[in-house]
Amino acid sequence: MTAEQISEYFGTKNSTVSNKASQIKDIFNLWHFNPEFSTQVMTENNPFNNMVMVDGFIVPLDYDT
Repeated sequence: MTAEQISEYFGTKNSTVSNKASQIKDIFNLWHFNPEFSTQVMTENNPFNNMVMVDGFIVPLDYDT
């Protein structure tokens, strides 16, 4: 659902919905591909699984130098 649909349903302002969504995200430390809240399929398809940090740069594991 969009923030607009949620605010329309509850009769609130869009900014209120967005602010509450941000608070929920912060409270639960939500981020894309968070393993605590991801399904097995999401974890297996995580594009960061094949990445490593090298000298401050994120590079694919199969990167040839």
